[in-house]
Amino acid sequence: MSAIRTFAWVSLIAVGAFAASAASAASLTPVNSGFSASGPTNLTGPGGVGGPCTSTFYGSIDAFGNGTINGPASTFVGSSLICSVIKGQNTWQLVPTSPTTGELRNVRVVALGLIACQGTVRGTLVGGVFTFDTVLPGNCRVSGTLTTWPTVGIAWP
Repeated sequence: MSAIRTFAWVSLIAVGAFAASAASAASLTPVNSGFSASGPTNLTGPGGVGGPCTSTFYGSIDAFGNGTINGPASTFVGSSLICSVIKGQNTWQLVPTSPTTGELRNVRVVALGLIACQGTVRGTLVGGVFTFDTVLPGNCRVSGTLTTWPTVGIAWP
């Protein structure tokens, strides 16, 4: 077999393997839609600074089932003073990691120089409810239970 023919076969096999793995990738539902996620959350930074809030996040799912959350559009309200100074930053990626779990990647929240948390938040996504409790670098702890609307789910291969 000539070198060109061998290269062509190897290339076809590689492309086929890539296409098969891409086709079986997990995705979020419903595709081509916006969503919100709201509920009780808690942010605690170094020295115990922080407190409970009610948070709302706004996101979207593209045609391929990739989810993003607009960090700066997030809102935080509550009786705790910290709620009025928390700000979300960056665009966060919502990535399914199993049929019932997911990660929020590239999360960054700050609170007027008191707290700066950044990292990946891991949690469960069942029935449109994302529940999480994660310690991020810098001794920041984030936890909460967010209900999505419309209901966000995971399409697992």
